[in-house]
Amino acid sequence: ALTRSLFDHAEPVVSESPDTAWIAAECNRQITALTNYIENYAPWRLPEFEPLFESAPLGTEIDSNSPPLEFAAAYAQTIQAKLDEASCNFASGSSLKSLSAKLKELIVVADQNLRALHADITSVALQAESHAEAMEYGFLLVKERQLLSIGYDGPTAKLHSACYDLLASEARIASFLAVAKGDIPQQSWFRLDRSHVLVKGRACLLSWTGTMFEYMMPALWMKTFPNTLIYRSLEAAVAIQRDHLKKFGNIPWGISESGFATTDALGRYGYQAWGIPSLALKYGAEDGPVIAPYATFLALPILRSEAISNLKRMTALDWTGPYGFYEAADYTKGSSPEIVKSWMAHHQGMSLLALTNLLSDNIFQRWFHANPRVKASELLLHEKALSKDTLKALEERKLDS
Repeated sequence: ALTRSLFDHAEPVVSESPDTAWIAAECNRQITALTNYIENYAPWRLPEFEPLFESAPLGTEIDSNSPPLEFAAAYAQTIQAKLDEASCNFASGSSLKSLSAKLKELIVVADQNLRALHADITSVALQAESHAEAMEYGFLLVKERQLLSIGYDGPTAKLHSACYDLLASEARIASFLAVAKGDIPQQSWFRLDRSHVLVKGRACLLSWTGTMFEYMMPALWMKTFPNTLIYRSLEAAVAIQRDHLKKFGNIPWGISESGFATTDALGRYGYQAWGIPSLALKYGAEDGPVIAPYATFLALPILRSEAISNLKRMTALDWTGPYGFYEAADYTKGSSPEIVKSWMAHHQGMSLLALTNLLSDNIFQRWFHANPRVKASELLLHEKALSKDTLKALEERKLDS
C-alpha cells in the first residue's frame, strides 16, 4: 500500500514560502530516496509488477511485511525461483512474460545489493560493539566513595575529586553500564544518592539542577519498569514540572538545560541548566522560565497525550524553523518570549530518539536491553518505590519543618 501510494502521488512537493522551502526539498529528497531504495532492494514491490503476482500461473502474493535484512537476500531468491517456475506458463511474447524477464533482471541486482548491505551493516554493528566493549570505566572510580569521578585530567594523571553521586542524573546510564560490564562493583550503583523531596504530595528523587534532561535522558535507552523507584520519580518529575509552569500563566511547559536569548559580543546565545527549583539540590537553581521543546519530547513516555498537545501548541506559536523546533523560547523578560533561533545537535538527536521510541514501540530501549550484559543487570532497575509509610514520614517531616 505504501509503495502504491508513493508512485500514485509522485508529483514533487512544492512550497510557496521560503520558510518551508527546505521542508519541501527534504520531502522530495526522501521520496526520491525511497523510490530508489525500492528499485534497488525490493523491485518486486514496484506497482508495475503487480500483474505478475495477480496472475494464475504465478499464484502467489508478496508478503505484507518485508523480511528482516538478514533474510532478505534469501527472500529475493525465493521470488526469483517462483518466477522461473511460473515463466514457462506465460505465453511467448505476452506482457507477463516480458514483466517476468524484467523483474528477474532486477532481482539479480537486488540480491547483490541486499547481500552487500547486510555485510556493511553487520560490519558497522561489530565495530560499534567493539567500541562499546573497549570503553573502560574502572579508572574513573573514586575508591573511597565507590562512585565515578566527573572526569580525569590527562596531563596530571589525576581524577577530579567531584563525583556523579545522584541517581536522578544523566550519569546513571554510565554508572549502569560500568556495573553491567564489570568495570566497577555493583555497590557503586547503590551509592548513588536517593534523597527525595516531596512537592504537593508527589515524592521525587532530587537531581542537581531539576532539569528534564537529568531525569529523562537515560530513559531513551534504559527501560523504566512500572511502580519502581525510578519510574515513580520520572512520573513525579514531569508532573511537578508541568504544574510548576502554571504560575507563569498560559505558557507551554518543558524546562531543561538549554540556550537562552542573551547573546555575547559575537552574537552567540548563552547556555544554562534551567530547572525546577523544588527538585534541585543546587542552591540558586532557576527556571527562567526558558522553555526548551526537546524537554517535551523527553517527556513523551510519561505524558504522551499532554506532550503531543504541548508540541502542537509550540508549533502554533511559530517555535519552528527550517530545521525543526528552535532551541528554546525565553520568557525571562515577560509574557512574550524571545525565540532562541538555533539548533543544537544533541537536543535534536534526543528529540528524534524519543519520537522514534514513541512510533516504534521503544525500539532503542529494546535494542539496548537485548545486549546480554544489559539484560543480566536489569534487576538493578527494578528497585522498589518508596513505601506508603516512608511517604507518610516525608510528609510529616515536611510539615514539621
